[in-house]
Amino acid sequence: MHSTLFSRVHLGGVLALTGLAAFIPLAAHAAPVAYTLTVLGTLGGSQYSGTGVNDTGQVTGHGNTSSGERAFLTAPGGGVLSGLGGGGGQTFGFGVNTGGQVAGSIFTTSVSTPHAFLTASNGGGRKDLGTFGGSVSEGYSINDSGQVAGYAADSSSNFYAFLSDVNGGALHNLGALGGTFSEAFGVNTTGQVTGYATTAVQTSHAFLSGANGGVLKDLGALGGTLSIGYDVNDGGRVAGYSYVTGNQTYHAFLSGLNGGTLTDLGTLGGANSKAHSVNNSGLVVGDAGLANGKDHAFLFSNGVMSDLNSLIAPTSAFTLTSAQSISNTGYIAGYGLDAGNGQFAYLLTPKIPAVPEVSSVASLSILLLLGLGGVIVGSRQKKSHKIAAVALLGLTALAPFAAHAATSTSAYAVTIFPTSGGGVNFSYGVNASGQVTGQTYTTGDVNYRAFLATAQSDKTYSTYELQTLGGDYAVGYGVNTRGQVAGLSYIMHDTGNHAPLYDHAFLSELSSIVPGQVGTPGMLKDLGTLGGLQSEAFGLNDSGQVTGYAEIASRAHHAFLSDGNGGTLHDLGTLGGASSVGRGVNAAGQVIGESSIAGGAFHAFISGANGGPLRDLGTLGGTTSFAHGINASGQIAGNATTAAGASHAFLSALDGGVLRDLGTLGGTTSSALGVNDSGQVVGSATLANGQTHAFLFSNGVMTDLNSLIPSGFLGTSYLTSATAISNTGYIVGYTSGSPDRTRAFLLTSNAPAVPEVSSVISLGLLLTLGGFAVAVRRKRSSVRP
Repeated sequence: MHSTLFSRVHLGGVLALTGLAAFIPLAAHAAPVAYTLTVLGTLGGSQYSGTGVNDTGQVTGHGNTSSGERAFLTAPGGGVLSGLGGGGGQTFGFGVNTGGQVAGSIFTTSVSTPHAFLTASNGGGRKDLGTFGGSVSEGYSINDSGQVAGYAADSSSNFYAFLSDVNGGALHNLGALGGTFSEAFGVNTTGQVTGYATTAVQTSHAFLSGANGGVLKDLGALGGTLSIGYDVNDGGRVAGYSYVTGNQTYHAFLSGLNGGTLTDLGTLGGANSKAHSVNNSGLVVGDAGLANGKDHAFLFSNGVMSDLNSLIAPTSAFTLTSAQSISNTGYIAGYGLDAGNGQFAYLLTPKIPAVPEVSSVASLSILLLLGLGGVIVGSRQKKSHKIAAVALLGLTALAPFAAHAATSTSAYAVTIFPTSGGGVNFSYGVNASGQVTGQTYTTGDVNYRAFLATAQSDKTYSTYELQTLGGDYAVGYGVNTRGQVAGLSYIMHDTGNHAPLYDHAFLSELSSIVPGQVGTPGMLKDLGTLGGLQSEAFGLNDSGQVTGYAEIASRAHHAFLSDGNGGTLHDLGTLGGASSVGRGVNAAGQVIGESSIAGGAFHAFISGANGGPLRDLGTLGGTTSFAHGINASGQIAGNATTAAGASHAFLSALDGGVLRDLGTLGGTTSSALGVNDSGQVVGSATLANGQTHAFLFSNGVMTDLNSLIPSGFLGTSYLTSATAISNTGYIVGYTSGSPDRTRAFLLTSNAPAVPEVSSVISLGLLLTLGGFAVAVRRKRSSVRP
């Protein structure tokens, strides 16, 4: 997703500062008070704007001080605000990614010659990104790989949109739509860029590029001659605004998938509106006119535009006038007016906990450690069998076995997925739109396949059996918001068990899954090994970075992290022992898993960003620990032994901090398998009678998930283990008991869905679309008309 950005329309001397916002879903028809308002601090001035927010609630923006405009970055959750000034010039922060890298612009020599910059993590340092040979550039948006989007001048003083290489590397000119001018305001995980560009007839239209700044697509307009794209999510849906027929008023729009048809989002009763940010669940934020002519911040969710002022506690002291950015975890950043008409920056935090997507899914071997059934053991023993040479793509659309309607007394509805003819299946991963992956047995329970289940518009599910790498077995462990699946498959002739990245056509937005448009699974990509014969993949992030283990030449198992989209594998080493396994990876490329230490015991670890050095997380007082899930803030879920020798679920503090014992459900053991960005945890735990049940840990309490579903729905079966939880509240896992054997399940919350936060943040202070001179525009006034 994108970071926020300040943009101007250069055509005809018109100035428009506009913000690119990463979008995040919010609860539809939320409670009267859906958000907590935090008015951010200042650096001494009175005019402040929040322009971008990341998944941890860090906000960037800018405000006036005694020495001019200064960019700022807050601590997570809208905490202490720090200035990003320096160099003697004015600075503006427009976008921030999950690692706390800020993209913006700095005026070092004069008010008319800004340069785009990128900071290190958490706002540290500053890198000048340069230009195309001219004197000017500005950076507006950044993704989690550190690719920055903005504009730069060439030697002829023409302005063109750019996309940088990762971590602010070389700038690439994206061209225009037949004209001579373009600006870029948003970039998503795959490097798709949006903005606006002139056409051959000198109109200005919103565009969407291909992956990594590929060919520009003209998105057209809503009947007028001008449109601008401010943000794009990982499904290629663009948010922005367009003039309508007659060119007298402009309306916010949201495009279809991959820059499809523009939908007019309307207004709040007035004439105009602009959409600044959209997240991976399709939630849109921006500002819109009221009937009285004033502008208010809005949230667009489930086809309805709502005034954000109606979703916070009533106050006469503050008015939210613009929402510039929304994260996948539900945070919203923007600006408003106080009682004295001073402009303040704000952060909105959802009152209903946003349930972050689990990028990592528990692996089969971990379930074995928990003693969660011998069926898996039997399936793993199939590795000794010779594998048939013919692969089956089985694109069989299966009807859902059961989707229980919501009841007034249950917190979750239950969907039980069918098998591919066998008696057993498991679900291991789920994304924000409720796409589920796992393992399903075929007739006779001899072979198993990875599957992907995807929701239809009528709330039923179609289940697709994925291909293999040529052998008879495959398992899907993780699915990201782009619908990519990571897991393992046998290859031809049983030469090894290689980790596939399953790249398919499904996108991760719930609104995109409609009859006739569900697509078909794509080809598996063999990720190879680190020099040995075998590898398995257990977790992935939205950039397609995959983690798991691979054999090195000595046949030892080492954790790996791949480049984006399943690229080259990088050996992460160990904590001093012989082997390690990666279980999950977040947007910043922090990998978690377990490694043997010098004494031979296994300890949980967390890596630095992008697979940096491993750090031992310790235990709960015992000898071993295992990490299974990580969220955007670096909170880790897993299990560790206590001083008494029992294995208990844990949740770490931020960035792999102190481990907290989550207890059990009355028995002796528990394991946490998934965690979201709000710190909600799922897993399995024993009862006093020794039976293992799935649990949800939220607000400091561990609850048996069987108590949160319709009574009697499963008969004598029960939810055994919850393996993953998404940012929209979906929970997956598997059941045990009779009359059915083990079955994959999906729990759907009966409460309003809280949209997932992707790492994107955006800004969008739109200066008046009136006749400001270019020199005035350069002063970067953040006051909106």
